[in-house]
Amino acid sequence: MVKQSFFNAIMRELARELNRYKIALSANYYMHYFLSTRRQRISNTLKNMLLCLPLLLAPISCSLYATENTGEHHWSLGAGIGFYSIPDYPGSEHVNNVFTPIPYLQYQGPRLKLSNGRISSLIFNSEKLVIDISADGTPPVKSTNNDIRENMPNLDAVLEMGPAIEYYLWKRSGNKLFLDIPLRYGLASDLKQVETIGWISNPRIKYHFQYYQWRFRVGLGPIYASKEHNNYYYGVKKNFSATDRPLFTANKGYSGFLYSAGMQKRQGNLKFDTYIRLVDLSNSERSDSPLVKRKASLLWGTSITWIFFTQ
Repeated sequence: MVKQSFFNAIMRELARELNRYKIALSANYYMHYFLSTRRQRISNTLKNMLLCLPLLLAPISCSLYATENTGEHHWSLGAGIGFYSIPDYPGSEHVNNVFTPIPYLQYQGPRLKLSNGRISSLIFNSEKLVIDISADGTPPVKSTNNDIRENMPNLDAVLEMGPAIEYYLWKRSGNKLFLDIPLRYGLASDLKQVETIGWISNPRIKYHFQYYQWRFRVGLGPIYASKEHNNYYYGVKKNFSATDRPLFTANKGYSGFLYSAGMQKRQGNLKFDTYIRLVDLSNSERSDSPLVKRKASLLWGTSITWIFFTQ
């Protein structure tokens, strides 16, 4: 109740700011936009982008050190190595421990940037309010590696895209406190076929700050998802039910609470990164699924990258 009241207060303040700029961007508008008669056109567009943007499905490392938008183009390229501990999905008992090479790409242009762990295209920018298009995704999951999903279909790689609002509550000398509100529509694909999986949103309060040569970021906020999205990961259809895996259909709505933190340091051409995410599924629409074996799910990773080209 406290969490919900806090975010309701922030949303009321954001609504006043949006009204000042005369921009109708309410949650109901977004939902109508994505789930209305335009849905097929949006899905077709995102399907084409999924096939053309394989980089989104790779472990790309993006920099926290974004340059000021001066209208110029800035590139940085590099390569590194990292270790990640990633559950198949929040609540999964099976965890993938991955030691992998990492491509590094940072780009800052007049309208497009790769920064802060996401790809975005700027739509609107003011002193307090930024509206852009962002993307996120998850890797594929083999059901043979997860006991509770035995004989169930594999989960394909997922690409999520949609609008995002950043509303700045406070900024000073590179430190900033802001509200990040994305609304993404998901597509799952094995590159042979594409399936729509509905929408997801995780509005978060974020704080980015610098201490000497280290950059830190923390964030927290609820997760909301459509019925279709929740059932892609957590639903159990009748033909896949079993004694230890009863029939389950998830509803739309509150789907967990996300806590995140990370830090980064640049030293010459080397960049060091560490991040951690905790998803709490307690009292969510996902929590009663037989596929959920842990109410709290941890994802973390660390990496070192050599930046060999900057322009």
